[in-house]
Amino acid sequence: MVGHGIQPATRGIHQDVEETLRRELARVTPEKVLRGVLAAPRRPL
Repeated sequence: MVGHGIQPATRGIHQDVEETLRRELARVTPEKVLRGVLAAPRRPL
């Protein structure tokens, strides 16, 4: 069966990515999101 061992082999990588993502998202505040939205260039409708 092709790919049978891929998921177990990449489990550690996925856990590391998830931990990093959680740390980064914990630093994001609503204020930072709003500032980014307001600073983004606007496209005409």
